[in-house]
Amino acid sequence: MLISIIVPFYNTEKFIARCIESLIEQDIDYNDYEIILVNDGSTDSSLSIAKHYAKEYQQIKIINQINKGTSAARNNGFKNSIGTYIYYIDSDDYIQKNILKSLLGLILENNLDFLGFKYTNTSESNFELTINADHMESYANNLKIKNGCTFISDFNFYNYTWWYIFKKDIALNNKIEFVEGVMLEDGIYTAELLIKCKRTAFIPLSIYRYFVNTNSIMRKTSKEHINHLNKNFKFIITKFTNLIDLAKHNNADYKAVKRLQARQQSYLFFLLVRLVKSNCSFNEIQSITNEFKLLKVYPLNKFIGVDYNSKKERILTHIFNNKILFFLLISFNNYFKLIK
Repeated sequence: MLISIIVPFYNTEKFIARCIESLIEQDIDYNDYEIILVNDGSTDSSLSIAKHYAKEYQQIKIINQINKGTSAARNNGFKNSIGTYIYYIDSDDYIQKNILKSLLGLILENNLDFLGFKYTNTSESNFELTINADHMESYANNLKIKNGCTFISDFNFYNYTWWYIFKKDIALNNKIEFVEGVMLEDGIYTAELLIKCKRTAFIPLSIYRYFVNTNSIMRKTSKEHINHLNKNFKFIITKFTNLIDLAKHNNADYKAVKRLQARQQSYLFFLLVRLVKSNCSFNEIQSITNEFKLLKVYPLNKFIGVDYNSKKERILTHIFNNKILFFLLISFNNYFKLIK
């Protein structure tokens, strides 16, 4: 079995059929891949839709579990996979049709541990292939293969897990798995995986379609959610300290370490933005920044750089690092909504 495609789903009855259809409409033999649909305790008709497809297509396998979250569902799918390579997809997204053969061809021809590609935000359903054979051949002939630490050094990698295909043994042999019960876990998984890879490559072609969902959990701003988010950000930031040490141990160069440090502080930056948006008091936010000061992640002195350097990011970083300006921002934002 060449590849296992793992799709966790929970109450995505409006989208799961589109996701499955995009995986069925591929140009590889059904014996060469499996689609593992992991039902995370859905209470809508998602499971019925999945069963309908599983009856028609023998490459589809369904795993049921009680509701434990996306991380647990992915881990469950991984443990039950038999493919040499792994690809994670979210059930409300989809990929271009008839693209897997070309991607797997690149991986096998170059003995890659990891192949990344671009994605496109969309609110539409369009499986049509926008990449022709000439595009793929051109990138295949000019593929730059590098180890994972050099990949991190050269590329502002995405935190998500659906923009790449990777060799299963890399995660298996290094005991890399998703941290269950934690949000934002994709960034940890991706960074650790890259650090351990020996042969990686990236093609600047848009393969994945990320469906923009305005009801996403990351858009919620309730106090309860913010408190939960704060705990998760603290866990992720602490874990990134370990990943930075791991990268150094694997002889990562200065640029790679600097990028990981900037990525670590980006979590705090965007947490502070969310805290201001949610009208948290200055004392509440100061209590949080004091915690991160102990972790040596605050003030934000490694955030601004190649990856994060917009005018807004520079201004807000300066404000976040200055106690008086931060207090004024919070006070004015409560009335004038400067940060929406």
